[in-house]
Amino acid sequence: MTSCVGLARRALRTAAVVGVSTVPALLAAQSAGDDPSRLQAKTARTYAASVSKSSAMEPATGAPASITIEGGARRMLVGATVPHTARVRDAAGAEQRDVAVRWTSSDPNVASVNQFGVMTAVRPGPVTIRVAAGGLSAERRYLVEANSVKSLTLSITADQPKTGDVVEVSAMAFDANGMKVPNVPFLYTFTAAVEDSAIGQLAPAELDQKGRFVAQKAGDYQIIAVAPGLVAHRTVRVSNRDVGATVRLIARVPMAGVPVSDVFGWRGRDGRDYAVACAGGGRGQLVAYEVSDAGLKALDTVSIEAKTLTDCVVDAETGVAVVVRETNGRGSIALFDANDPRSIKPLGTLDDGLGSVAGIAIYKRHVLAVSDARRLDVVSIEDPARPRRVGSLDLGGDRSTSTAASDVSVADGIAYVAIGRLGVALVDVGNGKFGGSPAKPTRIAGFSAPFASTHAAYGYRSRTGKWYVITSEDLGASGDSGSPSSAQPGFARIIDFTDPARPEEVARYEVPEAGVQDMWVDGERLYVAAQNGGVRVVDISADLKGNLYHQGREIARFVPGDANAPVPNVVTVQPLRGAVLAADRASGVWMVKLSTKDSP
Repeated sequence: MTSCVGLARRALRTAAVVGVSTVPALLAAQSAGDDPSRLQAKTARTYAASVSKSSAMEPATGAPASITIEGGARRMLVGATVPHTARVRDAAGAEQRDVAVRWTSSDPNVASVNQFGVMTAVRPGPVTIRVAAGGLSAERRYLVEANSVKSLTLSITADQPKTGDVVEVSAMAFDANGMKVPNVPFLYTFTAAVEDSAIGQLAPAELDQKGRFVAQKAGDYQIIAVAPGLVAHRTVRVSNRDVGATVRLIARVPMAGVPVSDVFGWRGRDGRDYAVACAGGGRGQLVAYEVSDAGLKALDTVSIEAKTLTDCVVDAETGVAVVVRETNGRGSIALFDANDPRSIKPLGTLDDGLGSVAGIAIYKRHVLAVSDARRLDVVSIEDPARPRRVGSLDLGGDRSTSTAASDVSVADGIAYVAIGRLGVALVDVGNGKFGGSPAKPTRIAGFSAPFASTHAAYGYRSRTGKWYVITSEDLGASGDSGSPSSAQPGFARIIDFTDPARPEEVARYEVPEAGVQDMWVDGERLYVAAQNGGVRVVDISADLKGNLYHQGREIARFVPGDANAPVPNVVTVQPLRGAVLAADRASGVWMVKLSTKDSP
């Protein structure tokens, strides 16, 4: 009988013959067709993971503090090859990938493990796989069983998807009597014959070991499932995604050499659309516009005593505009009556105890403020003449640029807070499901990836039932951060928070040679302020996986600029009833509209 390893290698060779890339097939094992009753009965004896730490080791910040084993299968059969991954983290939970680890097996005659954590089952019996790094160790116990699998089937949810569509792949194993064998460790891989077969191209598709396949290139794919001793396959024909739209420039309002930091649009009580832009350069300015099909019409300009204005939003329900101002390294919140944008009037201010304010959002007559680089403060504006802080939550981190909290958004009573190197925190400020309220903000969950530097975060509920969090990540400055034309390379990270206790990074959107400063989610579209990459509009419909940029999900792009500001730096974007507003620090406020072949 041909071994599982041999069949997997044969599949990989086949992919190499047709000149394409394959997803690393031996990343993790996935069991299909779980029988809950048998699974529960076997859990205690099939595996267990434990973590230990030397008592002499007292980790400082950044030093390895824990090690865990990820991957593996619920059930181990003779002939199966199953990879494992060691995760080493510091005391703050940040992963460290430069730590050397050592893998060992308690009985190589039952199951061996190589230097990369890949385990191969040889014969029935108990075995323990162990990984160690310095004074840290973790282990996982298995009971290797005889292989009763005699046949294998493979099902897929779609055989003619488009690029970017996630196809669910599921394998099932049966014994000699045709009975389903539960908890079999399957390995998934694929071969590809794509339209663009250029040498050195990016991977044309992804297929993880949970059976989720997504293509970035159109073409024919053979999806392969490997079980110990058996192989099954199905063909998928992928076509190109067609979501493109054209961009039409409606208006541009220069700010007379003053760097623009934000723009925010809303519908007024009179049924008309308005926007405010805030800028600063020695003295702050808040400018109000009427937004119409004809463009942007300036209505009023308010001078504000501040070195700069960093953020501005408007509560459409009350007409209160909230502005973050900075003077001598200290931040404060200023409130204005914007019910009549032709005559904006000051209301009240709050600066006591806030420290430097990095970002704000409005929720039910409360301002959520990222304050002092480490707190989420909640300020009541029910009486806008007398704003007062009613709640606060320490987010961790410090004032350094690597860990400082930097921005917040809110949707459905949940605040999404960007906290730099510590990633993103989800906070209940009135959702009703997690015990939080404006007076008692309660942390729900969080996510931090290696080398993260998260500076904005937004929640998105997909029509498929998935709960995503989309974050913007810095990869390091590429120019003078004080220059209006500078940009930081980075990308948008997409995390599946459907199970808040087990968030999983599933996708990203990365503009080549540009960054992602800020975003806005509206319907099934993601609007991206991509700094020197301009404005990008991305299709985020259905389930998300892989690199959205390469899947043809980009609907439109617009790169502002003129002779006086040839290098753009778009820092804010917002859709507003058929239009898109963008703030470019170098050239002012822009307004565009998108048109598809089905729209005017």
